[in-house]
Amino acid sequence: MKARVSRRAFMHRGAGAAAALASFGVRAHGDAAAAGVPAAPRSVVFVRLEGGADGLSLLVPYRSPEYYRARPHVAVPAPGRGEGCALPLDEHFALHPALAGLKPLFDAGELGVVAGTGFSARCASHQLAQQALGAAIVDALGGSQPEAMHGDLGSQLARAAAALQAPRPPRALLLQSLGWDTHLAQPARLALLLAELNAALLAFRAQLGPFTGAVQVIVTTEFGRSLGETILGGTDDGHASVLLVLGGQRWGRVLGRYAGLEPGAGCAGNALAPTSELDVVLSRLVRGEPPV
Repeated sequence: MKARVSRRAFMHRGAGAAAALASFGVRAHGDAAAAGVPAAPRSVVFVRLEGGADGLSLLVPYRSPEYYRARPHVAVPAPGRGEGCALPLDEHFALHPALAGLKPLFDAGELGVVAGTGFSARCASHQLAQQALGAAIVDALGGSQPEAMHGDLGSQLARAAAALQAPRPPRALLLQSLGWDTHLAQPARLALLLAELNAALLAFRAQLGPFTGAVQVIVTTEFGRSLGETILGGTDDGHASVLLVLGGQRWGRVLGRYAGLEPGAGCAGNALAPTSELDVVLSRLVRGEPPV
């Protein structure tokens, strides 16, 4: 699953990551200095949604009739369709209503959403997919292991905010959020999970204060969910999902390439095929480059 990297390529990747970190630190220094506090060098916080988060609920393709045909009970209502409807981001995509607190960040250009992220080779289990994601994160960091945290997401992010304001903050942190394997009762369960994520990220940014500009947050998952729903009101393990990125660049748009849900387009059977290679996306973000 993890590609072998030559020593030359490894050193080149590490040098590029270091240069990107340094350049971001210079920009962040100006922002922090203007606020009268010491500048924090750029750090990356990975938030891993374990269990396979449903990208088709986080980023709702509300113009797609295939989406609503495949999910008569678990689809997120289109914008303007009553209580609990999705929040439009552009003419094709909308945000889950439980992430309403992040919508102003998107509008302000601070939040980006990458559609169709995943690995070309579909993993047969959560464990294998999580191992692949872990390897991709390490590769994106030039071979460095991020410092791992545990506990509920809110407390992890609170500890992360304190660590990132230290005189020598960590370069990278890895946080986890459990329970995203929504085979049953997905609408209610997902609303609770996303509300927790929404509140935790907003609290984290508030705790960082003027250091916010020196930190990039990447929210990702090992794979997405199926297009169709289960008889228990959930979704099965799928393939592609979405990635959220806060900070590091001017965002405010949906990124990546979306192939659609029509048979033979972006769907392989009951799963959405990835159009943005997750390891490539992670590496580009850590280097300070936008996904392609």
